[in-house]
Amino acid sequence: MSTTEQPVGSGVRRTDHEDHYFEHVRPELRVRVPLTAARVLDVGCGAGSLGAALKAERPGLRVVGLEGFPEAAAEARTRLDEVLEVDLDAIDGLPHPEGTFDAMIFGDVLEHLRDPQRLLRVLLPHLAPGGVLVCSIPNVKHWSVVHPLLVQDRWTYEDAGLLDRTHVHFFTLEEVGTMLDELGLEAVEIGVNDLAPLPGALTPLVDAAVALGAERDETAARLGAYQYLLTVRRTGEDPRRAAQDDLAERTDASADHVPPRAGRHDATARGLDRHPPGTPPELTIVIPTLDAAGDRLRACVRALQDRTDVPYEIVVVDNGAPPQGFTAPVNAGLRAARGRYAVVCNDDVEVQDGWWPPLRRALDRGEAVAFPWTADGPMREDFAAWCFAVSRDALDRHAVLPGEFLDPALVVWYQDTDLLARLRAAGTPPALVRESQVRHGLSETVASEDPALRAWIAVQVEDDRRAFEARHGTGVPGAAVTS
Repeated sequence: MSTTEQPVGSGVRRTDHEDHYFEHVRPELRVRVPLTAARVLDVGCGAGSLGAALKAERPGLRVVGLEGFPEAAAEARTRLDEVLEVDLDAIDGLPHPEGTFDAMIFGDVLEHLRDPQRLLRVLLPHLAPGGVLVCSIPNVKHWSVVHPLLVQDRWTYEDAGLLDRTHVHFFTLEEVGTMLDELGLEAVEIGVNDLAPLPGALTPLVDAAVALGAERDETAARLGAYQYLLTVRRTGEDPRRAAQDDLAERTDASADHVPPRAGRHDATARGLDRHPPGTPPELTIVIPTLDAAGDRLRACVRALQDRTDVPYEIVVVDNGAPPQGFTAPVNAGLRAARGRYAVVCNDDVEVQDGWWPPLRRALDRGEAVAFPWTADGPMREDFAAWCFAVSRDALDRHAVLPGEFLDPALVVWYQDTDLLARLRAAGTPPALVRESQVRHGLSETVASEDPALRAWIAVQVEDDRRAFEARHGTGVPGAAVTS
């Protein structure tokens, strides 16, 4: 039987192997697999790229794939520990004991099946206690489907996308929740791929729904959600693994709530083909620098470009001539930010793979400020201000003055400890997110060889110390350690 003659459920990818449909590495799914998972089942594994990426990140991890297309399964066998060539609509078990897998991945799978619940019922006994399902499921309520249906009477199948001609099951978030309930499952984390503001011309869609009893913001969010990303566990199960316990603490999401504006994560694409011109940024990255043409800034920006998989903008503020310190350029960059989230990043920081999603999850669960783990060099676990993330709401809520997130009275030093003290007083201290990692060249941003600049910095640091102690007193935790 050729790939074009496969039964509907035998594979979950398009049959044109040449378009690299089988090759997606899906960082937005990988980051949701618990760090302590030792055995993973990738359902609809394609050519095994996702599993191979997981194995490269986590030495010793065992990945078993299920795939219906022979060519893809053959390729996956060169990358994964085991691959079973199966019809997912007909499978009735696995050649593995119950409780074998710590995580199961369903990346764009369930919508291709005649009976998704049947497959889940067959596979769930093989999920270990405390294990999770990691799923991506397209949202048929997206405006690009609803608008043509209502206005043009069109429901046109395409070669890819929400109305992919191989989709035989369609989901909304409510229908996903119903399916999980019937299976005794619950979503403990929900994210969204490709969620952007609803185009203004389509506001009447929301108005009509509100007139019929819908809630406005929720309706707009669900019309804008292209694809849902879910982490799922058995309902009420007491997690027996540290990673799952951590997962439960990281989110307050429930199956009927859409987190605000997550972004698309497709590391296989770069540039305009992934985020067309005009795509609103999810994230604004503010980089103050003493040398906007220097190699250090170039390395910082290159790492951000290579390892940031959501719509973003970078605001570089050159504060070297004359020197303005740290606070003024950071506040100026934050005032210019258009993203829902902002990250302040020293120019001697290099982000590592998967750095952004864990920080976003921390902000979405209500943290005012979140900061990554520094993979090498000294590390402040109370607040490492050389790279930190903040939500738009927290920028306004914790500003010293309108448009001044950092205290302008502290020019070069102590502004991080001042912010730490203010956040502690508000009951929302900065959150260290160990799943996110960066490298940092400690104090390289002020290690100038210019004697005049070094003299100015030394004087300003002493002025900042006096200003800080006048406000907070002496002996403040962390005040003796500068960034």
